[in-house]
Amino acid sequence: MFVNSIWENPSTRAKVLGLMRRHPLLLELNAHLWLRRLANRHGRPLSLSALPDHLVKEAVSGFDTVWLMGAWTRTAASRTQALGSEPLRQEFDRVLPGWTPEDVGGSPYAVGAYVLDPALGAPHALADFAAQLGAMGRALIVDFVPNHLAMDHEWTLSHPERFVKGDAAQLAEEPTSYFRTGKGAVLAHGKDPYFAAWSDTVQVNIFHAGMRQALVDVLMGIATVADGVRCDMAMLLLNDVFERTWQGKLGNSAPPAVEFWQDAIARVKERYPNFVFIAEAYWGTEGRLVELGFDYVYDKTLYDRLLHGDAESLRGHLNGQGAFLRHGLRFVENHDEPRAATAFAAHKLRGAALASATLPGMRMFHEGQFEGRKARVPVQLLRTPAEVPDEGLRDFYRRLVALAATPNLQRGHFTMLQVSPASPHTDDGHTGLVAWAWWLSGVPCFVVLNQSDRTVHARLKIAPNEDLPGKLRFTDPFSLQAILTSSHELNSHGFPIEVGPRQGRVFTGLAV
Repeated sequence: MFVNSIWENPSTRAKVLGLMRRHPLLLELNAHLWLRRLANRHGRPLSLSALPDHLVKEAVSGFDTVWLMGAWTRTAASRTQALGSEPLRQEFDRVLPGWTPEDVGGSPYAVGAYVLDPALGAPHALADFAAQLGAMGRALIVDFVPNHLAMDHEWTLSHPERFVKGDAAQLAEEPTSYFRTGKGAVLAHGKDPYFAAWSDTVQVNIFHAGMRQALVDVLMGIATVADGVRCDMAMLLLNDVFERTWQGKLGNSAPPAVEFWQDAIARVKERYPNFVFIAEAYWGTEGRLVELGFDYVYDKTLYDRLLHGDAESLRGHLNGQGAFLRHGLRFVENHDEPRAATAFAAHKLRGAALASATLPGMRMFHEGQFEGRKARVPVQLLRTPAEVPDEGLRDFYRRLVALAATPNLQRGHFTMLQVSPASPHTDDGHTGLVAWAWWLSGVPCFVVLNQSDRTVHARLKIAPNEDLPGKLRFTDPFSLQAILTSSHELNSHGFPIEVGPRQGRVFTGLAV
């Protein structure tokens, strides 16, 4: 299924993964859309095995990790479903007026085979691209979709026992939840318990030993050509979640003694110890998935509280994370969420982006986010509408990515900070602020987020620190404002700040 490459040498892979930062910067690239845009710029068709280095370097500049979303083979059945779906057609009309059937592919989350989609190049091209990224010191992340496969996947014919089965009565009663294969078996479409079934997929039976082994084999294959996987809807494979979702429809299947993720991750990491596992996860399952071996887990709670919450809820979330804080994957945008430029009001966007990029863990950015793109493109579309870039926002993100890569925010020690009023007996709204610091060699970098709708004057409280230099100069990399202070002043009175409504501020220290 996979073409061998230099990546089968574990020492070579470890060398590249060793270049990943302690708190990696991840860029999500839609494989089809990105390659199409590059081909248009270059004036000729391109595949992943024939990309000019300068185009790749331009795309990944500032990042150490690339998630190539939607790289695997899509299927004819998924494309047919997309073209026949009235809700999807209405979405295509809204996002890309004048679209044609040639602009529509199958869903990348209805995987037909874990082989590079032919539209992106020959099967070996993925290994070529991984090698190209590796030569630049970048790691490659690809999708792993463990809960379901395309409804026309070859296993539905050769191994129907690996999937959740139905019968003629269920098919007649729930025709959108079940389908009949070409050999007559009735199988369930993939789903999660809170939404309608995904009608272009088939539901795996994670309690079936043959399916579990087959999925581990897929992961082992992926590990020969990539540096990690982003695991779609990872919590759906937890024993209790799976059993609750399919209660009464699993026949004699019983929950295995060992969770799938615990077994699969341990087996892959035994051979590829640096292979990275990222979980898309919700419903409070994040901590469990980290305990089962995931390196990073989506922090959707942070996203929701940046979008809708106040300072108290945000502080509570961060303080409650404990040791799991460094395992979070943080974002203000990805292909599942609305574009940040539309989800966040203009005056809130930069503060939210600043927060997500300066907390511990993996920091994710989405292609088009820097330019302020507003059209959220359905994953079935192979073309995007033209949009005018926001140059001011692009400059902000350029500075933010550079900040997230600085030694303070990579090698420093992270602490949450307390905030006090600007002067005694004065309430200037300091409780609306959330603040943290990164300490490196006794010198701090302060980050402050104002979750209120008023300008706040306050002071950051600094615990006595004997290692603080005598004098420090603090600079805001976004406004270039500078503040000169002393260790005595910091220890005695704290650090004075002013933060506008829904804004964020950064103050990077330097000993002078």
